[in-house]
Amino acid sequence: MSLPPLIRRSEPFRYHDRVVGDVWLRRATADMAMPEGPRVFTQRAAWLHAWTLAVGTAQATVHLALPTLTNATLLDALAAAAKQRQVRVYVITGDGQAPGLQPDERKAHLAALDRLAAAGATLQSSSTFHPVLLLVDAAGAAPRAFLETGEGLCADEPTAAPHLQRLFALGWWRHCVNRLSRGGAGKAEQPAAFPAQRRIATVPIDVRPVVKPPAKPVPRLEVADARQAFVAEAKTRLWLSLAAPEAEPALLDAAMKKAADPSADVRLLLPTRAPDATLLRKLLAAGLKVRVAAGAPYLIADDRAWLAAGRPYGREAANGVACAAILLGEAAAELRERFERRWDGAELELRSAMKLGDIQGDYLPLAAAAFLPRPAPEKHVVLATPWTAFSAADLGDSAPHREAKDDPACNALELTYEWQVIPPKLPADAKEEFKPGPDGTKVPCSPRRFLRGKETYVLIDRTDPTRLAEFRALERQTKVRSVVPRD
Repeated sequence: MSLPPLIRRSEPFRYHDRVVGDVWLRRATADMAMPEGPRVFTQRAAWLHAWTLAVGTAQATVHLALPTLTNATLLDALAAAAKQRQVRVYVITGDGQAPGLQPDERKAHLAALDRLAAAGATLQSSSTFHPVLLLVDAAGAAPRAFLETGEGLCADEPTAAPHLQRLFALGWWRHCVNRLSRGGAGKAEQPAAFPAQRRIATVPIDVRPVVKPPAKPVPRLEVADARQAFVAEAKTRLWLSLAAPEAEPALLDAAMKKAADPSADVRLLLPTRAPDATLLRKLLAAGLKVRVAAGAPYLIADDRAWLAAGRPYGREAANGVACAAILLGEAAAELRERFERRWDGAELELRSAMKLGDIQGDYLPLAAAAFLPRPAPEKHVVLATPWTAFSAADLGDSAPHREAKDDPACNALELTYEWQVIPPKLPADAKEEFKPGPDGTKVPCSPRRFLRGKETYVLIDRTDPTRLAEFRALERQTKVRSVVPRD
């Protein structure tokens, strides 16, 4: 009688041991509602309101640099300070002829210029002074200093007031081309003795000359070198909040060097998932931690913060003045706190060489593909194919097994397979091989061997898993075939 095929169930492959590569883990985000201020504002309406309140408390001076004057509340505060309290108000703004202004914005801006000039404010126009700032009583005992980064973030740091006042003076005397008054635009004063090349502490500046005489002046560029020094001087903490990492190769190289120090905590926050998978893998290999959370770009090094202010330069060099600011006081502490809250409530986290079993929720692969299904605890798969397995070892090498374990529909932590073990038949024309015994008689080999031309068959017991595995390994190296007896 013939033995029926054996039906076996086993776990030849554990999906959770498979490394799926770099993945974005979706995190359980917390409530990210952060109040505006008192030192950092992330909404234009919020910092314009704070500016209005600060101007209302001015006693001696107000220095304002703003491209357009269209906020009615701020305009009322400036006019009241200049006319009613005799505060000296200095404003660097546009002349209202910029091509990007809408007709209603141009009309409101020109009306604001006329009103402030009538109130006694001093106005000058400039299209090349790019920082947006407000200084209130900068030389007094209780100054206020606001600097807007152009990325939806405004910092209020009183200790920066004297340095930003020097920056305002540089723009006032070197980059304001017209004096604005009720009678129209007039020539602005530009004293030749004003030192345009003097350094300003904690405020790196990029100055690109406006005019090009035959002897072309040399531009003064400090921001890039100062930022490299800011990153290099970090000791235990370097936190980067960037808008686009692929646009900052020099900064990322410096961060990767800093991440080589085991005592340094180097983190990178991105507003959206970055598309450059190669760059992200490089950052992970260097030891950076990467997460995704919406927010403005800035840098944190130990107890200091870096803000880039003014219009950023693109491929074309923009004439005029742009700057950055290094904050050391309460605004820097609030930026650190905001970074930590964004980090803890991040939506996605990048992990390198993750295993499927370590992923507790949905995740995004780095490649541009859809979500993989959430892993199921276990799944039973029946290989209904004409392929015949001789043993469990053969199952792992079979094409159906490889197709099943790579099928996204079988995305389970443990896959259990059911297969059939059908022993092969011994060919009828195979002749048994004997060896001589001690008394000259023929003795069967152990295990029994059969020959069929150049083919060799070895008859073994199917209940001996050790011997079966040994002969399966032998089959891969020689022409010997192991056969399970069938009656």
